[in-house]
Amino acid sequence: MKWLLRLDGEALQYILLFEATTGIEAKDCVVYEDTVIFIIPEGKIGRAMGRKGEKIKKLKIKIGRSIRIIEFSPNPEQFLLNFFKPYGARRAKIEQQGGKVFAVVEVPVGNKAKAIGLGAKNIKIARYVFNRYYKLDGIYIEAHVG
Repeated sequence: MKWLLRLDGEALQYILLFEATTGIEAKDCVVYEDTVIFIIPEGKIGRAMGRKGEKIKKLKIKIGRSIRIIEFSPNPEQFLLNFFKPYGARRAKIEQQGGKVFAVVEVPVGNKAKAIGLGAKNIKIARYVFNRYYKLDGIYIEAHVG
């Protein structure tokens, strides 16, 4: 499956800087408010981060914004899991209801607020990034005990 993504000049500059700093190809770059999100190939996050996150710390200083790195997956549910992995996501399920497509992501009870983000920022970013590749009308975060 091929995707045609449009990148603006700012995103292209960030991709070049990311690739020069990490040595990893960025598939995509999204700038959302004070955050820059890089989409990278599966299995490359360790190399992109560097030992103790040194490469990302260096990149954050160069860019002057928060950085998120998400591993791409051709499986939509895995891609969502990768996005919410920092919040302990355990499961993602995509459902259709009334002609709309929704995702339900399961996180530990203590991480639900963090997964949603202040003003639902993480939900908005996830939905925007996800919709660059797949169709999704909404994302719900469910808390899971145990």
